[in-house]
Amino acid sequence: MARCWTTKAKATRSDDKDVWRLKLTTKNGDARFYLFDANSFLLLKWEGKRKYESQEIPVESRFSDYREVGGVKFAFAIDSGSTPTELTQKIRIEKIELNPDLSDAEFVKPPTPPQPSAPAATPAPPPA
Repeated sequence: MARCWTTKAKATRSDDKDVWRLKLTTKNGDARFYLFDANSFLLLKWEGKRKYESQEIPVESRFSDYREVGGVKFAFAIDSGSTPTELTQKIRIEKIELNPDLSDAEFVKPPTPPQPSAPAATPAPPPA
């Protein structure tokens, strides 16, 4: 199987922390950067570009409030945005459950909703 990405890593600093900055380049040339805490190796930040109104703009997501669930640390706070467009999103996670019991009924395709009936035809006005 052919690889569809390449990586490069270097040690640097971000927000007064030692981090590993990992550059991932996809097969089509898109570059993304992942910044991992140099001590805990937890993901702190993701940087990339998105198309918005036919322009590529820089975007980033910051990961924080890591908590352990079932022996694995998860970010319970994710802040994403882009300064040029002032688009922001804050995600706060209240609870993470690993391998919960789920009924097969939760994965059944929902029924197709009924189609709206055609509007009644408006009669033509009588000739003058």
